[in-house]
Amino acid sequence: MVIHQTIPVYLPIQYEEPTNYNYGYEVNDANTGDYKRLQETRNGNAVVGHYSILQPDGITRTVQYTADNENGFNAVVNNVGIPSIPERQDKDNDSRKQEERPKEQSWQTQSEQSTSSPSLSQALIHHILKNWS
Repeated sequence: MVIHQTIPVYLPIQYEEPTNYNYGYEVNDANTGDYKRLQETRNGNAVVGHYSILQPDGITRTVQYTADNENGFNAVVNNVGIPSIPERQDKDNDSRKQEERPKEQSWQTQSEQSTSSPSLSQALIHHILKNWS
């Protein structure tokens, strides 16, 4: 009779050293308004870097950070610039103001309303339906 027995094999655990790197990029896209940059360096177990982004309000936010085994992750955030209100928000505010105003009452009687000429939307609907069929 043959008895099979496993033989323990002891292999030392091999730890790989972290890969060192230096990485960065920058985006300057006037069409989309996307402006940002990043720079990061790793040396052993320590990472040092910073990134910045232009926010919609015109403020540039910059974050400088470090990370290592002793201190963990630490970041310092700075905002530079004067906030501005984009035009788009102003237009939205104007439309909200108009919606909040009470609607003007029509003083036409029912008979006057029915004899008036068709509105632009009625003419447009008629045109679309005529060409659709």
